[in-house]
Amino acid sequence: MNDLPAALAAFDRADELAPDTWWIISERAEAYRLAARFEEAVADFDRAVALDPTNDEVLTGRAVCRQALGRYDEALADFNRALSIDGEYVWALVRRARLRRTRGEPDEAFADFDRAVALAPDEAWVASERGDAYRRADRYEEAVTELGRALSLEPDYASALASRGQALHELGRYEEALADLDRAVELESDYSWALVMRAHTKHELGNRAGLFEDLRRAVDTDPHVDWTSYELGVAYRDAGLYEEAVTVFRRVLERSPDDHITLASLGGTYRAMKDYPEALRHLDRALELEPDHGWAYASRARVGLATGRSERALADLDRCVELGVEADWARRSAVELLMLCDRWDEALTRLADADRAPTPEDDLDDLRVEAHRHAGRWTEARQLAERMREAEPIPGTFQLAVTFSRSEGLPAAEPLWRELAGKIEEGGGLGEPERAQGRCFVACALADWPAADRGLTDFLATTPDWDDLANLVAVLTDVLESPGP
Repeated sequence: MNDLPAALAAFDRADELAPDTWWIISERAEAYRLAARFEEAVADFDRAVALDPTNDEVLTGRAVCRQALGRYDEALADFNRALSIDGEYVWALVRRARLRRTRGEPDEAFADFDRAVALAPDEAWVASERGDAYRRADRYEEAVTELGRALSLEPDYASALASRGQALHELGRYEEALADLDRAVELESDYSWALVMRAHTKHELGNRAGLFEDLRRAVDTDPHVDWTSYELGVAYRDAGLYEEAVTVFRRVLERSPDDHITLASLGGTYRAMKDYPEALRHLDRALELEPDHGWAYASRARVGLATGRSERALADLDRCVELGVEADWARRSAVELLMLCDRWDEALTRLADADRAPTPEDDLDDLRVEAHRHAGRWTEARQLAERMREAEPIPGTFQLAVTFSRSEGLPAAEPLWRELAGKIEEGGGLGEPERAQGRCFVACALADWPAADRGLTDFLATTPDWDDLANLVAVLTDVLESPGP
């Protein structure tokens, strides 16, 4: 509404001149609803309903406002009452479908959407609503089809174009997605949601500059809306632009200090910067506000691993498994941490539990080799390491070299260590910390102490965390305690 104060003043004057006129009160309530002033809208809708209790439009308007306020049971009661008066009221069906989706009732929601489409098959907005519902339910092919139908009825329907663009994005059809999102933004230049979706599509197409250009434009379009700024902060963080990410996240928290998602993201950014006290401060607060925030547990677990807070890390890793967030990584990290802490009984119990799973994780094979070595099962350790080497040459060769060193002695393992040295220099996808660490291991195994010193110096220059150092100590202990010449 272009001039809300003037409109409300006119409605107030009309209410004075004709008090208790349901349609005047209802019109003012609708003005409040469109301005997102839902409490005031509900107050007026209450008056209108009292004056005209069988008016389905007034009941539906109140239901929409009650839903916006989180009063879902009252909203559903209003929708049901409106539809008992007029079972073919399409707007009420669509809005009740949205509410049912929010309440976690997908079957009932789609029943309402289907009924609405059957009643209004040629209404683009109804088809668009059902198409968007398919998209939100991750039914992307159906979404593309239904949104396409909406666009055949109304080709310049911006929200349908944007929604289909996101569905196409999720299907990996990025060029088609970009075409839809370009058109949506062309039609509505300040369409911040379409701008954000287009930014992510451009990123998938390798256009990093386009990613940031669209996200900044979305923020400029809605400078006081948190979610667009949050998206920009995440993009900065994922690009390794941590200072910029911190600035954006802090700006969001100035407006919404108890936003647990932004608190967790800021904590995760500080973790990436190795500012662990700040990371913990924000992650702790995020989890205080939302105890089931799985990503925050995963991030705090990484802080625990990095700083040697083993008990806290284990608790957070277990919570990740419970919540199903990065569960495979959490199981592996817990076993690895217990091994590093020399808590072998617990580590082996957890590893055995993983082996009994319906689909045992191949990602744990290196830990299984370590478990075999710890138990003196040299044949099993060598066989598994050999299989690993076929699929993952560097980790497999490393595990085989350590196994031979411990069981047969360093001279017998020398060819494997030299093979590993060659693979490390070839790269094999290793980062600089892993390459430096690997050079140190090889040099120690070959008794090349100057090279070992250089490798260790280079590794320490990467500012390793506690778990990296603990792993270094564990491997060097294995190597240096192996039988020598």
